[in-house]
Amino acid sequence: MRFKFDRFVIDGGRRIMWRGDEEIHVAPKTLDFLLSLLAQAPNAVSKSELMAALWPDTHIAEATLTGVVADAREALGDDGRAPRLIRTVHRFGYSFTGQVEREVSLNTGEPVLGWLIAETWRLPLRSGETILGREGDGVVPLPSPSVSRQHAALTLEGTAARLRDLGSKNGTFVDEMRVEGPTALRDGARLRFGTLHVIYRLAERSSSTETL
Repeated sequence: MRFKFDRFVIDGGRRIMWRGDEEIHVAPKTLDFLLSLLAQAPNAVSKSELMAALWPDTHIAEATLTGVVADAREALGDDGRAPRLIRTVHRFGYSFTGQVEREVSLNTGEPVLGWLIAETWRLPLRSGETILGREGDGVVPLPSPSVSRQHAALTLEGTAARLRDLGSKNGTFVDEMRVEGPTALRDGARLRFGTLHVIYRLAERSSSTETL
């Protein structure tokens, strides 16, 4: 997933950030923080959710998150007292307020058989198994901090699709039924990965105007 805003581009899969043609080097946690905000923009993200996403299974002081926020603002040239991009939501968390464009990279080597469709992006699905998650080699990233590193696997064989959970922390759901084993998908099924909602569509029946 690539995010474009202001003069910046962040490629979540490659974990690279640019300002114009210049690559900007930021700490891994700073990049994770920005990706968490961008994935849910313009909605606010709570401090507890951010800390859980950035430091899973580790107790950290809130001041550590504050330091990451300061680093992110410095990288973006944003001012916390008069923010253009990162807004502090008093006693709750932070939100990204800039205009964001989202892109999903397309591999045109094989035909698209299906889609995962969200409100602001579409993820193409091709024959075989697609590993969905937050990050990692061979993982197609899903834009939500509630998604595990390797969250679920979606397999397409012709028009047949199956979804299985990969031991995710927050669960995988089909039409609000938790996935306990390989589960067949119908065209138009509503999927949930943690708190991220998408619709599964066959490529021949999907529409660019489909919304959640």
